[in-house]
Amino acid sequence: MDLRSLVATRFWEKPELTRLNCLPGRATLYPYATADEALAGPRESSPWFQSLNGDWDFRLAGKPEDVDPAWVGDARPADGWDEVAVPGNWTMQGYDRPHYTNVMMPFPDLPPTVPDDNPTGVYRRTFEVAPEWSGRRVVLHFGGVESVLAVWVNGEFVGLSKDCRLPAEYDITDHLRDGENTLAAVVVRWSDGSFLEDQDHWWMAGIYRDIYLYSTADTYIEDVFARANAKGALEVDGRIGPPRKRHEGWRLRAQLHDADGAAVLPEALEASDGIAPPWEAPQVARIRADVPDVRLWSAEEPHLYTLVVSLVDDADCVVEATSCRVGFRDIEVKDRELLLNGQAVILNGVNRHDHDDTLGKAVTRDGMLADIRLMKQHNFNAVRTAHYPNDPVWYELCDEHGLYVIDEANVETHAYESELTHDPRFAAAFLDRGMRVAQRDKNHPSIIMWSLGNESGYGPNHDAMAGWIRGYDPTRPIHYEGGIRWNRWSEGKAITDVVCPMYPSVKGLVEWATTTGDDRPLITCEYAHAMGNSSGNLAEYWQAIREHHGLQGGFIWDWVDQGIRVKDEHGVDYWAYGGDFGDEPNDKNFCINGMIWPDRTPHPAMEEIKKLAQPVEVTAARLEYGEVIVENRDYFRDLGWLRGTWEVSVDGVPEESGDLPRLTTPPRASEGIRLSIAAAQGASGERRLTVRFALAEDADWTDAGHEVAWSQIELPSRVETAAAPATAPDISITDGAAVVTVGDATATFTADGGGLSSLTASGSELLTSGPRLNLWRAPVDNDGIKQWDGQRGKALGRWLANGIAELSVREARVDSGRAGVPDGAVLVRHGYKGTGDAALITHVQSYTGVGARGLHVAERIALPEEYADPARVGVTLTLPAGFERLIWYGRGPHESYCDRKRSAHIGQYRATVSELFHGFIVPCETGGIEDLRWAALRDEEGNGLMVIGDGHMHFGVLPYPVAAVDRAGHTNELPLEQGVYVHLDAAHAGMGGDDGWTRNTHPEYRVEPGTFEYEFRLRPLRPGDDPGRLYQG
Repeated sequence: MDLRSLVATRFWEKPELTRLNCLPGRATLYPYATADEALAGPRESSPWFQSLNGDWDFRLAGKPEDVDPAWVGDARPADGWDEVAVPGNWTMQGYDRPHYTNVMMPFPDLPPTVPDDNPTGVYRRTFEVAPEWSGRRVVLHFGGVESVLAVWVNGEFVGLSKDCRLPAEYDITDHLRDGENTLAAVVVRWSDGSFLEDQDHWWMAGIYRDIYLYSTADTYIEDVFARANAKGALEVDGRIGPPRKRHEGWRLRAQLHDADGAAVLPEALEASDGIAPPWEAPQVARIRADVPDVRLWSAEEPHLYTLVVSLVDDADCVVEATSCRVGFRDIEVKDRELLLNGQAVILNGVNRHDHDDTLGKAVTRDGMLADIRLMKQHNFNAVRTAHYPNDPVWYELCDEHGLYVIDEANVETHAYESELTHDPRFAAAFLDRGMRVAQRDKNHPSIIMWSLGNESGYGPNHDAMAGWIRGYDPTRPIHYEGGIRWNRWSEGKAITDVVCPMYPSVKGLVEWATTTGDDRPLITCEYAHAMGNSSGNLAEYWQAIREHHGLQGGFIWDWVDQGIRVKDEHGVDYWAYGGDFGDEPNDKNFCINGMIWPDRTPHPAMEEIKKLAQPVEVTAARLEYGEVIVENRDYFRDLGWLRGTWEVSVDGVPEESGDLPRLTTPPRASEGIRLSIAAAQGASGERRLTVRFALAEDADWTDAGHEVAWSQIELPSRVETAAAPATAPDISITDGAAVVTVGDATATFTADGGGLSSLTASGSELLTSGPRLNLWRAPVDNDGIKQWDGQRGKALGRWLANGIAELSVREARVDSGRAGVPDGAVLVRHGYKGTGDAALITHVQSYTGVGARGLHVAERIALPEEYADPARVGVTLTLPAGFERLIWYGRGPHESYCDRKRSAHIGQYRATVSELFHGFIVPCETGGIEDLRWAALRDEEGNGLMVIGDGHMHFGVLPYPVAAVDRAGHTNELPLEQGVYVHLDAAHAGMGGDDGWTRNTHPEYRVEPGTFEYEFRLRPLRPGDDPGRLYQG
């Protein structure tokens, strides 16, 4: 078919046409000349494999009709061609643009029609095949092309395919010639398939996965399906091609090899039955064996074998060999549990898109391996391939390193929900996408469930998918959230074997677990929306999961911020999101919802999920004797892979430490141990026992010594604080201002300056502005998405409506030495108002002392009902810009908030103010520290200011004013100059995180109106002062 005739059919708008001239779906297999080569690999070592990755000629047309037939012809046109990298998205290489939407389609056309302006890329290259390939069958493989692919070889049309996340293979044998061959690929950006690919990620375009050739003999191994269970039963189906050809005397031979390459079976297995035309018997040879003493596969212990399958002709010669990894394991759903090898494993999962901030969808093996390692290092054990089949290498790595996988078909019709699953025109496409993901990925032991897609409603097209997959692979359950959507959790049994809701509340989970009669387990397909600085409330979810039968974990949304790295006009790097490329319509920064930044730096919240899912927990027993209980939460391995240590600290300073005995606590068991802790009966200061567990030996995902778990236990202790000698202050009052002096320290108070306006010691200014009322923070996305309209129902909308970001002073007064004011005290009173007719917020500060023990501040803030649910209640003070060096005693070493602090243990920590500021792609609140005892901020010489709290205060420090952080839409919009802005809060709202579109901070973590009273001290620091000793004294 010539190009003009093909384009005239508008094949990209025909949903009934899913593929043309494509080979049947098959596992990811490579042909080798011998069994030994197949065992050793890699594919590049095979004489029958040739990569076509590299630089290709490229040009972009505005629409398919603009493609010149000469561009796909045998002779290359001379002018107008550039070079692009393949694999690669042209949208990431200077052509067209990325486009981000979440629910809505990027264009208004109704299915199956797409815009006439439809960018169409033409790729060309030449290649030669080795002389040894002469007379053999040659197959062309495209691993992934977005969105529609049409192929020409030597000017002859070969075929076309849709489903941009699965491979397309073509037999091009009859199109080849000796010497140089020309390959042309036409890629159309928008198609009827786009309506099935309306996922929450960037719309890209181009050839973004591997392209290669492989060669087989005329008779060949078309496919291999290996099934291995926990009893050691191995069943191998080998499909032989071509169809309708007799193979008398031919045999299929199989041998299983262990991790060291040694043969497991005493002799190779053979089968000759079934290698016959399909009208006589299935075109499949089946081999069965019982393998003794197999080592089972699990995420904890991912034991793999290599299956080598050879096709042997009637002369006993190996015609072709291939190989795949095999893991022995069982999966079943029973009694409201998903059982892996008989154990109801809790899934600590995460949803993952293929995303690279410079390459788009063209992810690399190194990048995927980095993701695997980060997941394992943070105690994730499962991943959902949201919302499409990932690169084949991803599954190989999950098999090897140990992650449970929900493998998802490339189906999401979010903009049209159930409409397309009831549309018979799209039935073939639904079925094709479900069939081919199972056909490609069936041999991977890491895959524990097939998913029919995401957010596509429910209808007969899903029933067709589920029916075919159940018949093809009855060993795995099926997952599909659409079957139980809109709280119909008891429905959908025909298409989902697990109850898999999106973003359920903790209350809803517990209610289901305690009242349901459903025999399916509940595993949330998405929860804990990780947009921006988020992931609060995780502890409540995990408490429910661990306490209630039938709740078996879930998958956080999602893994990586989908920012794209760009430079501004000044050459400053930042990450772009929806709308930054002129892509309209768009959903702004709703693609920035990962647990890690695009460069794979973990968000602080990663520590929280790591802590909650840790495989070991230590609890107190008889502490007076140093006795604790160690619980092994793993399912398949004892604790021999870990090394334990313990440490006792006093006021955050390590006092004594030691090693735990080498433990072999069995899985799902506990044991008591005794530690040699001195003075266990109690001592002065806050004493805490911290027990840590780290890898005893190197693993393939991290090095020995990596910490996987810790527990902190409060020990019996006696807190004593010595009182410093009091020195009477010298107080002078002039024109509404007060000056308090003790020794070389002076505090100045003015009404128009907000109260404390200056604090000096030894002539050095320690404050730029004093403690002033603050109810505002740079909003996190769970407060409300500041890039969006329509946030009135969220906290941000209320904050903006009542004006807490810019409170105006209505009353101000400074008093000392008057009736009602304690002797030696300065009383500062302010009244503030937001917008409208809201009542007055009263703020009273009592300052006493300024000498050896510092300036004592007692705060009283009365917040009227009109200011419900503010971001915080506290004060802000500004320090000189040089006070960058921070030491604190409280929770750390990373930031913490009231609903995200289980992972931050009490201790003393050091950082700079800049280091505590996490550059979220949309700048927002960060740098918080819960349960502060004290914090010291100093300059390079050691001068500074110490804040001493009561152990319950929330402390925060930013290098920018809150208003500047709030104004910035990207990190490059933050001010160039930095300062030190300290926040001391009586209450600070949690981060939230149940979802990304409601007020999802749990009520117990919100700030409610009322009267807030708290105290702290501001103490000058001089070079050589030890803040820890000053705190004790």
